[in-house]
Amino acid sequence: MREWTYACLLCLLQLFACSEFGEQTEHGFDYRYHRQLGKPAAETGDELYVQFSIRTAEETLFESPNGYMGMRTVLQDPAPNPIKDPDPIADVLPLMGEGDSVTVRMAVTDDMREAFGLDTTPYIYYDVALRRIVKEGEETLETVVSEKQTSVDTFALQQQHEQLLEALEQNELAILPLADLAQFRTQNRAELGVMESGIFYQVAEMGSRTVVPVGERLQVRYIATQQDGLLIAECFTEEPFSFTRESGQVIKAWEEALEIISYGGKILMAVPPASAYGSAGKPPFIGSSDTLYYYFEVLE
Repeated sequence: MREWTYACLLCLLQLFACSEFGEQTEHGFDYRYHRQLGKPAAETGDELYVQFSIRTAEETLFESPNGYMGMRTVLQDPAPNPIKDPDPIADVLPLMGEGDSVTVRMAVTDDMREAFGLDTTPYIYYDVALRRIVKEGEETLETVVSEKQTSVDTFALQQQHEQLLEALEQNELAILPLADLAQFRTQNRAELGVMESGIFYQVAEMGSRTVVPVGERLQVRYIATQQDGLLIAECFTEEPFSFTRESGQVIKAWEEALEIISYGGKILMAVPPASAYGSAGKPPFIGSSDTLYYYFEVLE
């Protein structure tokens, strides 16, 4: 079963790579989602806060002002202005919801090649993150600023995911845990155990019958992802992580897992914020309301 799951995971990764820019905007710009949360799309007249950068495959050409908070704009009618060429960012924004991030690919024109000195570069890329949608009478700019510290930086998360995935795929010890976690994220929760704190879990191996005592120092390996599978942390490509039980060094979910498994045990968990990083989150990778998915293994 594990081998089959891992094979499926590899196929999905290869398919994703081959169809990197599988969608097009209204005016023919190729684009791909990095993150799609499924929230309602922006509408004409909405006040938007957008962070974007323009780059080639090798270098950044421009970054929007205001950093993570994003640049304020109002979504206009997507119909092109007859005296202006369609704009990739304006073209993709009506397709995005709050929290989504995309990359749009545009073929380099002769004018652009001359203006930016791009020589033979075939494409430029627009990395776009829709940080906030503000409708009339709703949140103000001050709300956007106050929530900055508990939000996820989607581009940083995507970059983190790609780096961790590349490392994990080259580590033999991580192959099956990575596949198990991918399968666990899609499993029907009615088939899972649930702890009193609301953590859904599945035991892969119970381990020894010896309970890890309070005050004992132990070593673990783990993989952590967001709900959409983007990797946020792992401990397979480095030394095992060490901590002392019930010392306040780790999240509550890990301590609760030790009530179920012991030395040599392995468990998969869907962890709500209250048992992880709470309402503060852990920017830039973990937001205030994110459910985290863990593969957690106690070494013997």
